[in-house]
Amino acid sequence: MLSDSAILKKIERQPKQTAGFKQLVRELGVHGDERQDLHDRLDRMARSGQLLKVESDRYVIP
Repeated sequence: MLSDSAILKKIERQPKQTAGFKQLVRELGVHGDERQDLHDRLDRMARSGQLLKVESDRYVIP
């Protein structure tokens, strides 16, 4: 599984430092059960303040 820092780096490289869940799945090459793991990790990162969850499936670096 990807590290928090790898996820943050991927989002940092996006225009406006924002990315959708499906976009991250595609760009990070996540498949199968790893999709749910990524979703859970993104939500945990949002709860801890590393990310902000905007709309229903978009994440932005605060």
